[in-house]
Amino acid sequence: MLAGGCADGAGQDRSGPIARRTIPDIMEALEARAAKSLPIKGTGRCLLQYYVEGKQKKEEFPVKFWVRPQHEVYLQGDVAFDPRGLVVGANAEEFWVSLRPKEISSYWWGRWDDVGGGVPLMISPRVVLEALGVMGPAEEGVWEIGWDKDLEVLTRRGQDNIVQKRVYIAGQTEVRRIEYYDEFGAPTVTATLEKYQDVVTGFAVPRLLTMVRRGVAGKDDTVRLTINSAAAADISQKQADYLFVRPQPKGFDHVFTSVRGRWVEQE
Repeated sequence: MLAGGCADGAGQDRSGPIARRTIPDIMEALEARAAKSLPIKGTGRCLLQYYVEGKQKKEEFPVKFWVRPQHEVYLQGDVAFDPRGLVVGANAEEFWVSLRPKEISSYWWGRWDDVGGGVPLMISPRVVLEALGVMGPAEEGVWEIGWDKDLEVLTRRGQDNIVQKRVYIAGQTEVRRIEYYDEFGAPTVTATLEKYQDVVTGFAVPRLLTMVRRGVAGKDDTVRLTINSAAAADISQKQADYLFVRPQPKGFDHVFTSVRGRWVEQE
């Protein structure tokens, strides 16, 4: 059981600097960690800071989440007295995010096999899954390895050698930071993972996840998710059919779908 009152850093990988490994060695270790993951459920709090028409808005609210490896996640936040004011979901085929506050009132969805499966959102299902270690890092592209002090740095490059993603790793498998880039190699989203703690022996998750989406003129959107409790879960098929099946977008002012890497608003 992961509880907010435990000492910071409990369950962390404290192996420190390690002998330099090859890319296959690192990938194998990360995939092995993802293979050891198990269904979990938990609670926490979310701090959401975003801009609407140049003005910063701030929301802080409780969240609940369920995760089932390797592609299924459901997170809901009680925003402005709406228990589903924020919903983040995904299954093996699709992902979706909805925000109901009237300033946004938007629903985004897409398919993993679309080029835009990694399209940056204020809070991304992919980032949540990767941060919790249930989705492995295997993706198409050319991977390189480098080092930043005691951290191993995996860099994935796409067409024309453009950087698409960087993953910073401490110890054997503790991901500390993930950076996502657009098709031109410009940074779009940065996720910082801190305060790892075991859910069960041998499988730890970060208690603090901060996601920053780059904005215009320094007006970045920030999501800060603090996990207060997390535990192994027995998710029934009935629950899974509710949690991990994309709902139809009803009652939103704006509905967007990912088409070849870009968000297109539906009529």
